[in-house]
Amino acid sequence: MLDLGSIEFSNAETAYNTAMKGESLRDGTRIARISRIIRLIRLIRIFKMYRHAHAFISYVQDPKYNTAEDTLKKKLKGDQEESQVGQKMSDLTTRRVLVLVILMLLCVPLFTINTYKEENAYFEYGLDLVESKTENMMSPVYIDLFESYIAEHKDIPMPAINVYIHGNSSIPKANRIYDKEGTDLDSFRSYELELVKTDKGGAVAVFDFTYTVRLTAGLSLARAIFVCCVLAFGAFFFSRDATFLIVKPIEGMISKVNRIAKNSLEAAIEEENEALAYERAMMKQKKKNKKLRKKNTDDEYETVKIEQTIIKIGALLAIGFGEAGAKIIADSIGNEGDNANSKVVAIFGFCDIRNFTDATEVLQEDVMLFVNEVANIVHGVVDRYSGAANKNIGDAFLLVWKFNSEDVEVNEGGELVTKRNGRNAQYADMSVMSFLKIIAEIRKSHKLERYSHNQKILEKLPNFQVKLGFGLHVGWAIEGAIGSDFKIDASYLSPNVNTASRLEAAKKQFGVPLLISGELRKICTPRTQANMRIIDIVTVKGSNEPTEMVTCDVESPQKTTKKRQDKKMKKVRGRIERNRYKQAAMSNQIQVSEKFELDEDIKIMRSPYSKEFFETFKKGFDQYIGGDWKKSAEYLNSIEGRLIAEDFPTMQILSYMKSLDFKAPMDWNGYRVLTEK
Repeated sequence: MLDLGSIEFSNAETAYNTAMKGESLRDGTRIARISRIIRLIRLIRIFKMYRHAHAFISYVQDPKYNTAEDTLKKKLKGDQEESQVGQKMSDLTTRRVLVLVILMLLCVPLFTINTYKEENAYFEYGLDLVESKTENMMSPVYIDLFESYIAEHKDIPMPAINVYIHGNSSIPKANRIYDKEGTDLDSFRSYELELVKTDKGGAVAVFDFTYTVRLTAGLSLARAIFVCCVLAFGAFFFSRDATFLIVKPIEGMISKVNRIAKNSLEAAIEEENEALAYERAMMKQKKKNKKLRKKNTDDEYETVKIEQTIIKIGALLAIGFGEAGAKIIADSIGNEGDNANSKVVAIFGFCDIRNFTDATEVLQEDVMLFVNEVANIVHGVVDRYSGAANKNIGDAFLLVWKFNSEDVEVNEGGELVTKRNGRNAQYADMSVMSFLKIIAEIRKSHKLERYSHNQKILEKLPNFQVKLGFGLHVGWAIEGAIGSDFKIDASYLSPNVNTASRLEAAKKQFGVPLLISGELRKICTPRTQANMRIIDIVTVKGSNEPTEMVTCDVESPQKTTKKRQDKKMKKVRGRIERNRYKQAAMSNQIQVSEKFELDEDIKIMRSPYSKEFFETFKKGFDQYIGGDWKKSAEYLNSIEGRLIAEDFPTMQILSYMKSLDFKAPMDWNGYRVLTEK
C-alpha cells in the first residue's frame, strides 16, 4: 500500500519550496530596482572628473602659465582667450546640467508604478502551486494551501476578489471558488481588474487593481509637478547666473552712463564715494579673512573692469570739462550737442601765479609739478566753497560760481542780473572767502615751501615766496562749447569774464593780492562789505562805465603744521562738508561772513589793519573822490608809518594826485582812467 502520509509530507515540502521561490523572486525584483537606482550615484564620478579636467584646462589657459611660444601659437591661430565671465558661465552651466541630469535619473523612478507594484509573476506562482495539487482537492494539504493563498491575497493593496480552481478529482463539487464578500465585478471598470491564470488554464484569479490605478494617477501627477519644479528651479538658477554675471553688470553700466549723461559732475562724485566705500569694506574684510589678501585682482570679471572703466571715463570727463561741460556732456550723449549754449549769471574769478616766467626758466620740467601743486590748493579751496574750476591757462586759473536760474532776473535794461536775496549774498561771500583761504593755504603748504628754499630760484628772485594774485567780478556770460570737431573747451564768453581778468592784472598797480569789482561788492552781505575797502574808482580798457576797485586787506600768515590725511578720504570728506556747508549757508542757518571773526587764518592775516586805519583811509578816499585832494593828502599821509608800515593803495592814490599837483582836473567826476590793462 502507498504511504499517504509520506506523500502528503512530500507535497507539503514541495509547496513550501515553491512558495519560498516565489518570495525570493519578489525580493530579488525589489533589490534589483534599488540597485539600479544606487548605481546612478556613480554619475557623481563624472562630475568629479569634469572638475579635474576643467581645473587642468584653466591652468593651461591662464596667461601666467603660458609661454611665449604658446601665446604666439594662439595669435597665429586667431584664437581668443576665454574671458573670466565666459569661464564662470560655462562652469556654472555645466554644473547645473549635471545636477539636473542626476536629479532626474535618481528621482524619476520614484514616480514610476513599477517601483511599488507587485509583479504579476508573484500571483501566478502562487496560483500554479495551488493548481499543481488539484489531484486530491479534498486533502488537508490542498485545502490548507488554497486557504493560505486566499488569506495571503485577501488583505493586500491589490486583493484577490475572485478565485476559481477547476479540480481534476472525480468527487463532485470538488471545484474551489472564492468570491470576496461585498464585491461586484460589474461595478469595476475594465482597467481596474487584473486577470491572472495559469498556463494550463485550470486556475483563474481576478485581482482588484483600483489601488494601482489610483497610485498610477497620483504618481503621474506627482511626476508632472516634479518635472515642473525641476524646470522652474533650473530656469531660476540659469537665469540667476546669467543675471548675476551678465545682465546686472550691463544694467549697472547703462545706469552709470545715464548718470553721467544727466550730470557728469555728480555722477563722478557719487561713483567715487561708492568706490571708496567698496575699497574700505574690502580692506576690512581682508583684515578679517587672510585668504582675501592673497586674492589676485586679475581674477575680477571683465564686466567689473568695464564698469570701473566707465566710472573712470566719466570722472575724467567731469574733470576735463568741469561744471560748464556737464551740460555739454549730457546734451552730447542725448544727441543735443548743438543746443548746449546758454546764458548764465556767475561770479568769475581769475587767479595768477606771480613771477611765473622766472620760475619756469629755473624749474624747467619741474614747472608742471609746481603748477599742479598750486592748482591742487586753488581748486580744492574753491570746490570747498561751492565754486568750480573752469580753465587752466598756464600760470592762471579761471574759477566760476554759477547762480541758479531761479536766482537771476532780467533788469530794466534787458540784462540778466542776480536777484537781491540772501542766497546770492551768501554765494558771493563764498567766492570772496575762498580767495582769502587760498592765500592762507598757499602760505601754509609744505610742498610749496621748498620752492622758497630753492637756491636756483633765490639766485634769480631773492626772498622768493609763492604768491598768487586774484580778480573777482560778477555778470552774465555765454556758457557752452568753444572749438571744433578736433578740439573743444567748455567755457564762458563775455565782457564780464574779461573784466575779471583785467582786475587780476590790475592788482599789480594797486599792490594788493585781491581786487574785487564794485558790482560783486554790492551783492555781498553787509558784514562782508564792512570788511572790504574801496581803494579807487576807474574805467578799464574796453568799458566807459566807472568800476569800483575793492580789496579785502590781508597779509600772508605764518606757516603752520597741517595734519596729513588720506587723499581719497580727504576728498570725499571735503565734498560732504562742502555740501553741508552750502546747504546751511543757502538756508541762512550759518553766515559765511562769520569767518572774518571765527577763522584763525583770516583773523591773523587781517590783524595788521586796525579800525583807525580803515577810518582814516575812508576819510582821505572820500576827499579824493570829492575833489579836495589837498585835504585827502593830509589824511592819507597820516597813515604811512603810523597806522601801518606800508599801504600800496594809499601810495597809489598819493602818487596819482601828486602827478597832478594835488589839484583835481576841471572835468573830474570821481574816477580816473586805468592806464594799464
